[in-house]
Order: sequence, then structure tokens, then C-alpha cells
Amino acid sequence: MALIASEPNGKKSALRFEIDSDTRNMLKLYSEFSGNAKLDPVIVGALKLLFKSDPDFAPWLEQHKRQQASPASPASSGPKTGHTTTKPEAQK
Repeated sequence: MALIASEPNGKKSALRFEIDSDTRNMLKLYSEFSGNAKLDPVIVGALKLLFKSDPDFAPWLEQHKRQQASPASPASSGPKTGHTTTKPEAQK
């Protein structure tokens, strides 16, 4: 029985990437095995499976979400929006 069985639900967004030919061949074969006429459901399903099964990803994701939700402190907010320039040293 295939772990990835059907077309995923949700809003679609285009993405372009390149993979090696061996992986592409395995992707085609898994698509056939799982009964998917297209490669997209297998790719999406594989990524979702990866996201769920990586034990280090869930804690990192939660921390990332918390950091995005909380306002940044001035020290950690990154570069200022004003432009600064430095003059090159005079040649000797």
C-alpha cells in the first residue's frame, strides 16, 4: 500500500525545481505505484511526510512561529532602513 495515495487538498502554487534523473525515475515509478497520473501529489505527499517525521523540525517550526509572532527587539531587528555609506580609505 502506498504511503502517498491521492491528490492533496488546498490552494495550489507553482514551483519550479530540478532533480537528478535517478530521483525523477523513482518519482515516476512511485507515481505509477500509488495510482497517481501526475507527479505533483507524490511530491507534495512526500514533503508533508518529511515535515511530520523529522523530529527536529517540529520544535524548530514552533520556535520560528513564536519569533515571527513576537515583535522584534531593536537589537535583533536586523539592519536599519536608513542608508549609511563608508568612504574608502585614502590611498597612500
